[in-house]
Amino acid sequence: METGIEHRTHSQRDALCVREEPPRFAAATTEYPLPGGQIVRLGEWLVRRGVIDRRELFTALDASFRHRCRLGDALVWLELVERRRLELEVHRFERYRARPGGA
Repeated sequence: METGIEHRTHSQRDALCVREEPPRFAAATTEYPLPGGQIVRLGEWLVRRGVIDRRELFTALDASFRHRCRLGDALVWLELVERRRLELEVHRFERYRARPGGA
């Protein structure tokens, strides 16, 4: 099974999540409740919006767990989503959460 990270060296992978400043989209809360109490997280939001598929989500979740970084950082690092697109989707996610009945 290809994970999409084999083309990077160990030092590049290790440097992925070691940074002085947090990523620009790090402030986003990563979940919101749906009517009926179901919680949807940022990764599920991205899948539902068609930004990534479920396999890419699990690949990025695995990388974020292994390298102790945020999901968004892993998605960008694995080149599954461009940073600008991710920032736009996080903004939409936050805007959805802020609307009445969205959170």
